[in-house]
This record gives sequence, structure tokens and C-alpha cells, in this order.
Amino acid sequence: MPGRALQHLLRKERDMPSPMKKPSFNVSKKMKRNCIVLACIGALFLIGMTAFGAYNSRPVKIPLDKFYQVEFTGEDGLGEGKLIFQKEDFEKNYLGKIKRKGRYSKRSRGISGMMTNLFLKEAEKEIILSEVEYAVMQLPELSEESRLENGDHVSLSCKEDLSWIEKSYNVKLLWEDKDLVVKGLYERTDVNPFDFLDVQFTGNSPQMRVELALKNAPSWMELGDVNVSKREGLASGDKIQVTFYQELTRKAEKEHIYFLETEKEYEVPKANAYWTSGKDIPGDTLRLLQEAFMDSLHREMTGGTEGEYVDLSGISVQYLGNYFLSRKEDAPVLGHNRLFLLFEVHVPLKLKDGSVQNIQYCNGIEYQDLLMDQDGKALVKPEDGIGMGAVHPIAFPLGEDDSLYLYGYKDYAEFYKQEIFPLLTDFRGEDNSLKAPEAVSGISVQPSSQASREGSTEVSANSASPTMETSAETSVKTEPAVPSIASAESSS
Repeated sequence: MPGRALQHLLRKERDMPSPMKKPSFNVSKKMKRNCIVLACIGALFLIGMTAFGAYNSRPVKIPLDKFYQVEFTGEDGLGEGKLIFQKEDFEKNYLGKIKRKGRYSKRSRGISGMMTNLFLKEAEKEIILSEVEYAVMQLPELSEESRLENGDHVSLSCKEDLSWIEKSYNVKLLWEDKDLVVKGLYERTDVNPFDFLDVQFTGNSPQMRVELALKNAPSWMELGDVNVSKREGLASGDKIQVTFYQELTRKAEKEHIYFLETEKEYEVPKANAYWTSGKDIPGDTLRLLQEAFMDSLHREMTGGTEGEYVDLSGISVQYLGNYFLSRKEDAPVLGHNRLFLLFEVHVPLKLKDGSVQNIQYCNGIEYQDLLMDQDGKALVKPEDGIGMGAVHPIAFPLGEDDSLYLYGYKDYAEFYKQEIFPLLTDFRGEDNSLKAPEAVSGISVQPSSQASREGSTEVSANSASPTMETSAETSVKTEPAVPSIASAESSS
């Protein structure tokens, strides 16, 4: 018991601080503790700064294949692949993150320097990004870029060395090849627009015209899209050009429709043709027309009282030829041609005193719009003659205060002046008669030598002295051998 008490007292005394000792030991211990804490904090700070610097200087990983798209355009079989770099997405992800390696610029000091540095820093971000963009845009390539078809497989790859970019910038470029399937190419439709166009020629040559019509045409085609080089005044054998305007071609191409041809030549087919010359009259046709005139003359003589004053057995008729008129192109009149068959009639006239007087006069029969078929055969009927002759009365005296009136003119010159000359304003004349109309008042006759060098007669509407072409020699050669008609009885 006493021993335990003594040990307790000694231990208590030992633990109590002596008033004679300084507290230097306790202060030194705290300082050491604080130093240790500060050292730890500093070490942690250095480690953090080192780790931050290492993190900040690490390369920026860029998966380049994510920023490329391939667009396939064009016609199936002739399609093209176009590589498109997604610039906006690239800038959105990497603006300000990419830096150059080993290049630092001086920074200005002061407030103005800070503003300048800030501006330069932002500008430098965009410049660096543009440099990298330009470098990577040239790298990828397609295995096939043209003559593509829907369903083709095309690979997108990058075979270039990317290390030179990584050495200049803090980037790590990543690439993964892609296998792409071509799709979306349109199918070309070839069309011949003339399959939808009906071209017809109507009328008679040389006054035919072309008529256009659409047949089962698509909605985008109209007649207004078609141009014709010449629409009217066409003759058999003429050629015209039918063309589709470029506006229609462009409109069709927007629908992926392509024309096989846009211009085509058409030849005007053979058709019934208007006569263009009196020399076109076939011999058999001329004979029928002459007989028609004789029939008309016979009816005239026997149908009235002329039989009492005319010796019908002594009538003779001489064919003088013909005068042909073709319409001028600029003349707005009806009728394309006119033909006068000219005759000189010899009649023995019984006078009241019982004597016989031989008289002669000129008459003719007129036809209009004479046609021939495709083979050159005349399409004219003798009965088509207008009035079967000129309805102009001539008085032949029979005696005192008595005359016989017959239809016609005293001679060819008078017939020409009254029946033919007024038509030369709107028609071209061609005289194929055996006689020249002489002594025509106010009309100058062209010599036959000069007439043989010209093929037609041109008379101005305001001309008082027209020029007429006459050649008896030419007419004799061109006219068929037709026997003279001696009398009305023999002709019938």
C-alpha cells in the first residue's frame, strides 16, 4: 500500500511542469508541425500545377472521318461523288483548342497592351484553325468519283502521312476508313420530242402551208415551244426546219428528261400543184378545152337567131394560143392563176341584100386555179371555163339599121386590152399566143427578140404602159400539134 502511494506521487510530480523550465520545447514542436503542413501544401500545389500543365499540353484528338460527308449527284451510270468537309462543325468543336508548337509571341504590357493581347489571341485562334482546316481538307479521297451507279460501293480513305501536321500543332489526327453505298442518283429519260408533234401539209403547191398539232404530249410541252422556219407559201420539194426552243429543253432537263433531237428537217411532199405556166398544158387537155370552146360557140350560133344570118357550115376557128396569169405573192386577191385560151373566129355573114360577107373576131375561154396532180396530170374539166368565153357584144351590120351581135372582140389587141391588161396589176403575165396584140391604145408592145429572154410579164399597178412578152416561134414549138377546127359540125 505505502509503495503504491509513493509511485503515484512520483509519477504525478514528474508530469507536472516545473516552474523553473522555459516553454521553448513546445513552441519548436508547433513550428515544425506548421512547416510540415506548408511543405505538404506546396508539394500538392506543385504536383497540381505539373499535372495541369501536362493536361493542358496534351494533344487534341481529332477524329477526321467524322467531319466528312460524301454527296452523290447526277445521272445513274454517270453519277459523281463529291467530298464535303463539315467546316462549321469542325470550328464549333476545335476553335481555341488547337495551338502551334514551339512558337510564342511577345505580349505587350499595360492596359492597352492587354487589350491588344486579347485581340491578337482571338485572331490567332481563328488563324490557327484555318491553317489546320486547309491542311486536313486535302487529305481524304474517294476510291471512285465518277461514272457511278446506284448500288456501287465506294471507300473513303486517307492515305496521306498526318505526322507533319501533328508536329506543327498540338493535335492527334484520327482516321477510320468508310465503305459507302452509292444511292440517290436519278435515272435519265431520253425522249424524242418529235414523237409528240404531228406535222401536216395542206393546200396546193406552191401555196401549201404547214399545220402543227400535239399528240399525246406531256404537260410540259406546248405548241408555243415550236418554231417553224416557214409556215406558208410552200411548194412540193421545199424543205423547212422545225425546232424546239431552248427554254423547253431547259425545262425538260429539270425533270431529268433529255431530248434526242431538237431540230428536224421536213420536205414538203408531193401534192396537187397550181399551174405556174401556160406551157404546162398537156396536149390532150388542150384539145379538150378547144372542143369545149367550139361547143360553146356552136350553142351560141344555133341557140338564137344567128342561124338566120350565119352560114354555120362555113364557120372556122383558129387557135391563137394562150395567155397565162400567175398571182403575185404580195397580191391579196383570190385565185392563184388564170388561163385564157385565145381563138380567132371566121364567120360567113349573110347580109340582107343576099350577099355573104366573111367576118372575123377574137374570143377566148377563161379558167381559174388550174391544178395538176402529183404525176403532172392536169386536173381541169372543160366545163369549168368561166362563161365559156368573153361576154362582150360586137355589132356587125347586116344592112340599113340592122346589126348582128356576137360575143367577142374585133381582134386580139382589143381582147388583151379589155380582158387581160387590167389583171396585170395583181398577176404576172405570160403570153403564149401566136399573134402579138398590135395597135393597142396606150400599150407598148415588147419586141419578140427581147421577150424571148424573159419568162414573164411584170406590170405595175401604176404603170400606164405595161410591157408584154410575145414569142410566136416559142409558142409553136411548145404547143402540141392540134389540127385547126374547120367548122362547128366537124368539131362536134
